[in-house]
Amino acid sequence: GTQDFKWIRINVIREVKSLGPIKPQTEQLPPIDLAQIAERAAEAEAKAEKLASNQGVGVTQLAQEVFDFLSKTMDCSWDKEDIICFGVRIKKPYSVESCSGENQETLARVKKVLEKCLEKKPPPKKP
Repeated sequence: GTQDFKWIRINVIREVKSLGPIKPQTEQLPPIDLAQIAERAAEAEAKAEKLASNQGVGVTQLAQEVFDFLSKTMDCSWDKEDIICFGVRIKKPYSVESCSGENQETLARVKKVLEKCLEKKPPPKKP
């Protein structure tokens, strides 16, 4: 089964009192499966790396929102400030017209999803 533990910082503890004499330990602790722990740690690390790779560096909020929207249903990655989605490159200003790719079917699909994303966004405010 799953075990729950609560960690407490030692600097928070002011006093420790015994509520009675120490009882002999009759129960053994459950065995620890080190392979399972290593597997869970590797999964958590892979998930953290994936989350980190989904964050664009030096990109606008719109670019990140477009990436997040597309990555919900498609495999996307960053190439500097460009979004790569199924082999389709989306450059600044991240509009349907800024998409390029060799496979016309994939290009049309990405453009359609991007168009839906941009429809939900209010037009940018001009200063």
